[in-house]
Amino acid sequence: MAFTNTSHLSTAYLRKIIRFCAPSGVTDLNFRFTGTPSTGRGIYFWQRNLVVARLPVKVNSNPKGKGYLPVTLFDCDEIAVYIIAHELRHAWHKLHPKGYRIWGSRGQYSERDADAWAIQKVRAWRRSAPTEATLHQRHDAVVLLRRRGYSTRFMNAHFKKLGASKAEITGTVSQWLNSKSRVEMSELLDQLK
Repeated sequence: MAFTNTSHLSTAYLRKIIRFCAPSGVTDLNFRFTGTPSTGRGIYFWQRNLVVARLPVKVNSNPKGKGYLPVTLFDCDEIAVYIIAHELRHAWHKLHPKGYRIWGSRGQYSERDADAWAIQKVRAWRRSAPTEATLHQRHDAVVLLRRRGYSTRFMNAHFKKLGASKAEITGTVSQWLNSKSRVEMSELLDQLK
C-alpha cells in the first residue's frame, strides 16, 4: 500500500480513519492526501486502485456537504471521514459489481450508494468520538445568540426559553455552551435559526 500525505492531518490519524471507514474486503489500496484551503474533494481511480483526497484545512462557514445526498459536517475530521468513506465505497463497488446498493442507485460505481455509506460512517464516527460540541458549533451558537438579542457574556432569565435550567442561568454563556454535547448543540442551533 503506497501512502502519501501532505495534508494537515497526521498519517497515523488518517490510517485510523481508513480502518474505521473501510468496507469489508477492501484492502491494498494506494492513498494520496493533500490539503486545500477550500472544500474537500476525493476521487477513486479504479484502474490504479488509488484514492486521492484533498482535505480542507478549515471548515467553511456553511459546512453542508455538496454530495448526492444531503449531509451536514461540523469539523475537518468529519469532512475527512466523509470523503474517505465515500471513495472507499467506490473501491468496494469495484470488488462487488453486482453487490447490494441502496434504493435509487444506478450503475456499478453509484454515487448515491457511496454517499449513503459515507453518511453512515460519519454518524458512527460521531457516536464513537468525544461527545462535546465542536468549536465550530459553539461559535455558530454565539453568533446566532447575538443576532437574536441574547447576551453572549452572562446568562439571564431569557435563556429559559432555550432550555437553560435555573442553575445554568447563574453562570456565563460560555460555560453553558461548553457543557453541551454535539446533539444538544445541534438542537440549540436549530432552535436559534
